[in-house]
Amino acid sequence: GLVMLFKANEDSVIPVTSFLEDYGIMLSQHSHGLLRVASFFEISGFNTEWSIRRKNHIIAILRKHIDAFKTKNLYQVKDGTGFRPCSIDLKPIVGKLPNHKRIYISTGHCRQGVALAPVSGSIISSMILGEKPPVEKNILESISPSRFGA
Repeated sequence: GLVMLFKANEDSVIPVTSFLEDYGIMLSQHSHGLLRVASFFEISGFNTEWSIRRKNHIIAILRKHIDAFKTKNLYQVKDGTGFRPCSIDLKPIVGKLPNHKRIYISTGHCRQGVALAPVSGSIISSMILGEKPPVEKNILESISPSRFGA
């Protein structure tokens, strides 16, 4: 995925993490005026270089939809690329590892990690505490690490 970091002269840039689903852009507030904007690279392949056209396109979308880009003095401090933790079947892997007593994992959320973090954490928590999970059994089975065999 692609990431751009922006700095503002004030601590709070956006009030909540935001996902512009139609554009595949996620924004999250870091500490002390640091804003992270993440997107994904095109189907054409992985490239560690950002084109000026791509950066300007993302910034134009942000200016259109995010008040902070209209009203605050933001400046870009860094950009980069990296791989997303996608599983081979593109579904998250959440649960207890087979053949291990106390090892639980939550990974493979791909571009949905921030959005799925609360329910994934709740699933893991319920397993550890022996409580009723927050999702149906068929969902737990579909995201279980055991689906890959032991």
